[in-house]
Amino acid sequence: MNIKKVVQLVFSPTGTTQRIADRICDGISDKHITIDLSCNVKEQTFESETVIIVTVPVFSGRVPNIAIERILKMKANGNPAIAVVVYGNRAYDDALLELKDTLNQIGCKVIAGGAFVAEHSIVREIATGRPNKNDLQTAFDFGKNIAEKLNGNDMREVEVPGNPDYKNKKSGGGISPKANNACIVCGECAKSCPVGAVPKSDPKKTLKNCIGCMRCVSVCSHHARALPKPITFLLGAVLSSAKKKICEPEIFI
Repeated sequence: MNIKKVVQLVFSPTGTTQRIADRICDGISDKHITIDLSCNVKEQTFESETVIIVTVPVFSGRVPNIAIERILKMKANGNPAIAVVVYGNRAYDDALLELKDTLNQIGCKVIAGGAFVAEHSIVREIATGRPNKNDLQTAFDFGKNIAEKLNGNDMREVEVPGNPDYKNKKSGGGISPKANNACIVCGECAKSCPVGAVPKSDPKKTLKNCIGCMRCVSVCSHHARALPKPITFLLGAVLSSAKKKICEPEIFI
């Protein structure tokens, strides 16, 4: 295949998913276009000879609903696609299969898939420092292997793990960052929230549609937003087994 354009669709609330996506793209081509799924994207149809890379985080073993909704605004016509999920060292469960199925739904042929590890966005002592140097090198090499497959006109779809019934999605209720006394009402969190759960008129509030993505925490330069300590303590206990194991990237090509 003659690669004329590489387009990456990325949902990366705290930035780690973006780092992995960028390195995969670097391995395929030195130029690519980014569509930020954390923003409200427009409907569009991809041109032929465009390679599509979609990278999303895993929320409780599934793809975030908002990412699915925005991917479904896109339309492809047999374009080769790469499905990548990034998880916090516990498991990616059915997320990679769900992402592949979603890309098939919009008309893509998923020729490669991957699952990478990143530091847990809530329990930061899980997979601390990931993606590390080795993870990013694996991502780059993955991109190069994808380019070789495309250059050889190998458009075979890949099989990826997962249960086609998918595991039940959790509502995420209660996992909502709150503002503290350090808040100066600058509004950066409200501007950055992928689902508009922080009102621009009152950034100290968090609405019920919060998905717990931690974007508002990561963008606040005043460290004025955080989850309540009882929640982080409880999650740390629930995910205690993930603190001990070391997961490595999984590649399907």
